[in-house]
Amino acid sequence: MFSAERVFIEDMEELQRTIDQPTPYRLRTLPGIFRRLLMDNRSVAEVVAKGRDFAPRFRVGGKPDSDIRKQMPPGFTAHLLLQVQTPLSRGNTDPNAHYVEMSKTDFLRFQIAWVDGNEFTVKEMIQFVGFKSGGIHWDPTRKGTEEALDKLARTLVINNDPYPLTQMLGIAGCVLEAYWPLYMRLKS
Repeated sequence: MFSAERVFIEDMEELQRTIDQPTPYRLRTLPGIFRRLLMDNRSVAEVVAKGRDFAPRFRVGGKPDSDIRKQMPPGFTAHLLLQVQTPLSRGNTDPNAHYVEMSKTDFLRFQIAWVDGNEFTVKEMIQFVGFKSGGIHWDPTRKGTEEALDKLARTLVINNDPYPLTQMLGIAGCVLEAYWPLYMRLKS
């Protein structure tokens, strides 16, 4: 059986590999990592952080006038498109980008897209990619919000990948940066 520390380290290293060499397959596996690190009851990250005086801070942001926003079809808008952040790139980020730091709870509730009047959070985007792209059976009685995200995935393609899949890379960067200090403590 794997220890929580080992699972945490392996998940963090997989996030880094995915950021360094993103492939559609790796992007589709990210929701499972995010579930373990962020969304499970007593997540791996919570178990590892317990007693270590560590509280992650998630840094999200993007350019208000991003070229990607100009590609959005009518009826679609995106909030701050998540930019890939890693602990190594923090000093090299775009000075024109806007960043906000938040708790894990606020990060999961952070709205990253609006489609046909529906707002979507980081958590909903993760769940959508996990269900839609991850091969999990899709409920035939989808809600209107799920239909809207499906429409977004079919309509907006960035670097040959659907927008929700592309957002997994930005979420990975935010998660990697938030937990990097804890990762480094465990590795030393």
